[in-house]
Amino acid sequence: MTLRNRTSKGSYSGDSILECGSWSVVGRQEDGTTIVHPLSCKRWSCRSCAPRRKRKLLARLDGTKPVSLLTLTCRPSAHLDPDSAFFTMSASVNKLFKRIRRVWPHAEVEYFLVWERTAKGWPHAHLLLRAPYVPQTWLSRHWADLTGAPIIDIRQVHTAGQVVAYISKYLTKDPQAPAGMKRFRSSLRFFPAVLPQADPAGKLFTTWTMSRKSACELAAEFSDAGYTVHIDPAGSIQCFPRGHPGAPMYDSIALMRSSGRIVA
Repeated sequence: MTLRNRTSKGSYSGDSILECGSWSVVGRQEDGTTIVHPLSCKRWSCRSCAPRRKRKLLARLDGTKPVSLLTLTCRPSAHLDPDSAFFTMSASVNKLFKRIRRVWPHAEVEYFLVWERTAKGWPHAHLLLRAPYVPQTWLSRHWADLTGAPIIDIRQVHTAGQVVAYISKYLTKDPQAPAGMKRFRSSLRFFPAVLPQADPAGKLFTTWTMSRKSACELAAEFSDAGYTVHIDPAGSIQCFPRGHPGAPMYDSIALMRSSGRIVA
C-alpha cells in the first residue's frame, strides 16, 4: 500500500509515492528515551494495515450486543449502474431508520452497516441492529417504497460472536463500496461512548516529530549510536540511552544482526 507525499503547501504530489511504513513518527521524552512508530496508511486494501484495523473493529463490536441481523437488497433495474445504486441505498437507509424511530420513538434504535458487492456488482447492506423487533413485512413494505426492492431478510441474533464474524468477512475483501463511500458505518450511539482518560501522574512530556525514514532504519541508527533498542510485536520501537534504568537487558537490533535477520 502507498501513501502520497504531501508538498509544503499541504497538497499531494502525484510523482512522489511513499510505501506504507516508509516514514515514521518519533517521540522524544524528557528522560532521553525515544519512541518510534511506523507511519501506516490505515487503508483497508493494505496487507499490513487491514488485519490490524479488522482486529480493532471486531474488538469494538464485541461489546455492542446486537439483537438482530438485517440484510437489504436493491433492484438493479431501478439504477443506471451499481455505483449509483450504492449511493441511493445509503440515503435510503437513513430514511428507513427515521421511519423506524417515528414508529418506536422511545426505543433504542442503533445499527452497524457493512456493504457487500455481489458477483454482478450490485450492493447488499448487512446491518447489526440493537432495536425492538421490527416485522419483516413492515420492513419489506417500507424498503420497497424507498428503493423499489421488496426483498429483505431479518433474523434474530442468538450468538453475537458468530454474526459479527459473518459480516466481518466483507471488511477486508476487494473494495466493496465505490470511491467516496466507506465500506462500513454506524449510527451515532451504536458503539459505547469512550470516556477520555486522565493522564497518569508523573507522565513524561513527549515531543513528537515526523521522520522520512522507516522505523527499522531509525532503530538501526539508534543502536549504532549506543542506545538499547526494544522492538515490540506491533512494530513500535523504544530506544533507551546508555545507562537508562528502564532499558531492557538485550538490544533487539543486535540480536537480529547476530542471527542474520538483518545485515549491518
